Amino acid sequence: MLSFFSSKIKLMVGIAAIAFVITAMLYVSSLKSAKNKALLAVEELQSQVILLQNANKQNLATIENLLDEKQLIEQTISSLEAGNKKDRKTISSLQKKLKDFEKDPANKVELSPVLKDTIANIEKEREKRRTSK
Repeated sequence: MLSFFSSKIKLMVGIAAIAFVITAMLYVSSLKSAKNKALLAVEELQSQVILLQNANKQNLATIENLLDEKQLIEQTISSLEAGNKKDRKTISSLQKKLKDFEKDPANKVELSPVLKDTIANIEKEREKRRTSK
């Protein structure tokens, strides 16, 4: 009878060993599956990083272009301001010459109505620009 129990124990131990091996194989399989999923996730993240790097490069290029345009605009504004300053000096000089010319009695001449209107319009526009600043 002891041999009967011993063969049963051996059978149970064999079944337990097979169950353990199957469990271990399932565990290893699930680890491999998890590893593959993790590798796919890493590849996706690497792909996203590359896309973000490219977007950052494009953004930096755009910013550099905008900075270049800003510098060009600032130079243009400075140039226009210098030209405007020069024009104001020229106008001021011409106004002084005109006043000096008008002071001389030999130059007393009546201006034509069209010229008077033109001068009046120029002075109105000049006054508008002064008050708008």
